[in-house]
Amino acid sequence: MPDANPQPKPTPAMNVSWDCKLKGLGADSKPTDVLPATINVGTKLTLVCEGPLANLNKKNLTIETNEAQKYALHLIEARELTETSAVLIVTPWRAGEWKLQNPALTDQVLRVGLGDQQFTVATVIDAKTNPEGKPFPPQHPLTLAWPMWLWLLAAAIGMGLLYLLGLALRKSLKRKKLLTLLEKNATALSPVNHLNKELRKQQRQIPLQGAPWPAEDSKKFFMELDSQFRWFLARELVIQALDGSVGSILAELKKADPDVYKHSHRDLRVALLELRKAQAAQPSGDDAVQLMDLVRKVADRIAKERNV
Repeated sequence: MPDANPQPKPTPAMNVSWDCKLKGLGADSKPTDVLPATINVGTKLTLVCEGPLANLNKKNLTIETNEAQKYALHLIEARELTETSAVLIVTPWRAGEWKLQNPALTDQVLRVGLGDQQFTVATVIDAKTNPEGKPFPPQHPLTLAWPMWLWLLAAAIGMGLLYLLGLALRKSLKRKKLLTLLEKNATALSPVNHLNKELRKQQRQIPLQGAPWPAEDSKKFFMELDSQFRWFLARELVIQALDGSVGSILAELKKADPDVYKHSHRDLRVALLELRKAQAAQPSGDDAVQLMDLVRKVADRIAKERNV
């Protein structure tokens, strides 16, 4: 019959034994002369060893103890390793008073005894709230705080999105306002025919050759001419042209109709600039006729390109 109480497997013999001292680990990551006053689970310690020749493989090193002392001392890093010495960074994984009997440093081929080690690991379990000393149950992962740069990046992206949203909303409201205004001021004629009708009316206001033209009447004439041309642009192109600058009108035209912009933006710029200059100066009747012809030609060209 098989043995009801099988004996534990014998511990493999050591190849050599080293003289090792357990020390603390300072803030500068160098060994201290003494152990910390309090050692907790996870506290980093230093095991400084030297002894007979042992050619250990640094990549496969572990510390082995007997089954009862399992997890009492865990190897984190072999900071220094030669054939006759070692500086090991270790930590306890279990609380309690430990008297390790010659634990082994092994690379799974050679075994080097580290000598008897004695230390006490304090428990973080409160005896009042947990008299039986049971370990804490598993808990959900803790939320890690975001670094400051990530918060700043998120804030910048958020502000950028809000800004773009604001621009889109503003553009939508302006377009709705323009469409409402155009609807209220709709005409039976096409935009270019309506403009030509208004230009014929205005042409009668130009004084005959040699007749005086008061400054106030001249300014009013060119303001009206500018307004009629802008209304044509707004109706024909459905863009914000009624009160925009020359640059903003050209920019809107470029977005609304790139083909018209490509063929007409230079003449349109000249017409708008000349109309603005005429309101500040006091042109003659001949200048008024020439400017009206320029407005008519630019409008006809835009209308033809739009209806091709």
